[in-house]
Amino acid sequence: MADQDAAVERMEEAEHDDYTRRRAWKRGKPALIEALAALEHEQWQAWAHGILATEKLSSKRQRRWARLFIRSYDQLTEQEKEQDRIWARKVLAIVEAHG
Repeated sequence: MADQDAAVERMEEAEHDDYTRRRAWKRGKPALIEALAALEHEQWQAWAHGILATEKLSSKRQRRWARLFIRSYDQLTEQEKEQDRIWARKVLAIVEAHG
């Protein structure tokens, strides 16, 4: 009987630890989304740099990209940041599905 009680207690502790980890994950999500969104903007800047160097783009697109290209993530408008957050949330969904 003592072995069963100990096993039940270990299961309950493991469930509590898992619950605690999930809560910490959810609390940390906004900061993680922002970090991933900033990384996405850097990735886009690298990609855009390559495209600008090799492709013929319309002058309208060149002007729009130039404005975004020289600004760091924290200098973007909320609307512009949200475009990067969309991709950050997609990354998180994949991590959560496999984590």
